[in-house]
Amino acid sequence: MINGSQAQARIMFLSQSEGGRRTPAISGIKPQLKVGDIFTSCFVWGESTDQIFVPGVEYLVDLQFPFWEEYSDRFTVGMHVQLREGTRIIATGSISAIL
Repeated sequence: MINGSQAQARIMFLSQSEGGRRTPAISGIKPQLKVGDIFTSCFVWGESTDQIFVPGVEYLVDLQFPFWEEYSDRFTVGMHVQLREGTRIIATGSISAIL
């Protein structure tokens, strides 16, 4: 777990042919997060700070929210998440733990 993370999620990054990124994402990426009707930013951390997220592989990641106090009561385990870069959905999954 990365110090300061507020949640964990199981996510899978999409391949380019599925509409995902051209290049793999790296731990520490800061995409837009969509959970329910909430859009906010977050940091996504893997097992190490230099982990590369290969498309099509499920990862347990730590999520760190710059505005946690704004949304902490609106996240629950099992909620579907999308990670986005602009209008592009780069990963999907669900919240597995609130820390």
